[in-house]
Amino acid sequence: KGVSTPINKIAYTSSGVRYLTIGDEDKKPLLLVHGAPGGAYDWIGLAKQEAIYEKYKLIIVERPGYFGTKPRKAERSILVQTQRILEVLEEETQAAVIMVHSYGGPIAVLAGALAPEKIDHVIGLSGQYDPSNEIVMGISRWVNFKIFRYLIPRYIWAANVEKMSHAAALEAIVAYYPKVKSPVILIHG
Repeated sequence: KGVSTPINKIAYTSSGVRYLTIGDEDKKPLLLVHGAPGGAYDWIGLAKQEAIYEKYKLIIVERPGYFGTKPRKAERSILVQTQRILEVLEEETQAAVIMVHSYGGPIAVLAGALAPEKIDHVIGLSGQYDPSNEIVMGISRWVNFKIFRYLIPRYIWAANVEKMSHAAALEAIVAYYPKVKSPVILIHG
């Protein structure tokens, strides 16, 4: 049961970001970016909804440091992550809707500022955008010891590396927020 539309392609950008494209190439791109931890599998529920393909072609990315994306190390900079993720839209002729959750939130907003010709709408689900409200849990400080890099799954390690530097990474991009011209919907709950 589920979507009858096959995965059209699994590809890599020039910098190594792995992404899946599902649906009719002529449809408007819906770029999906996962949070932390996470991966392309986070969007399986949406990808199984056949009605989505009436309007959109899905482009599901795996962020730097996660699963098939290379290099296989965590990327602390939201700016660098956004620049690398935007590479998946280089050949697109239509502006994309970018929908994200969690750590993908600031990436989507920054994408709207950096590439207004490529981003039509920004939809953020439960993202963290304000560096002054960033909370680091005590477990993150323990997991930050290098020994855990070899004892826990890589995607958990990547998420923790991001978490430990998230406030500074957010601080580095807040000046871009006013430059977003496309409609932005941020949902929290």
